[in-house]
Order: sequence, then structure tokens, then C-alpha cells
Amino acid sequence: MVVTELGFRLGRRVYTRGRAEETERSGVGFVTGGTLGLLAFLLGVTLSLADGRHNERRGVVLAEARCAR
Repeated sequence: MVVTELGFRLGRRVYTRGRAEETERSGVGFVTGGTLGLLAFLLGVTLSLADGRHNERRGVVLAEARCAR
């Protein structure tokens, strides 16, 4: 996290001083897009696993309720 923060601050400093060329600025958008894509993928996998566990637990509870009658 420290390295990420240092890279962010260094990039912002270069960007604000006007030394960054257009290709360097577009690289920031590319990295940001990739990071957000990875975050969306991980969120989707996490929610899918949680949904699977919920459905499995629900099935076990319903089966137990049927046997208890």
C-alpha cells in the first residue's frame, strides 16, 4: 500500500507540473480501468460464492425441517 501511495503521489506531481505527455496520461487511465475491472471481477466471484453458500444452507435447513415433522 505504501508503494501504491508513493506512485500515486509521484504521478500526480508529474501530471500537475505539465511534464507528462499525452501517452503518459493515457497510461494512467489504462491502469485505472484494469484495476477497476479486477475489482469488479473479484466482487462478482465473492457474491457468487456467498449466494452458493446461502442456497446450500437454505436447502439443509429446509431438509431438516421436513425431517422434523
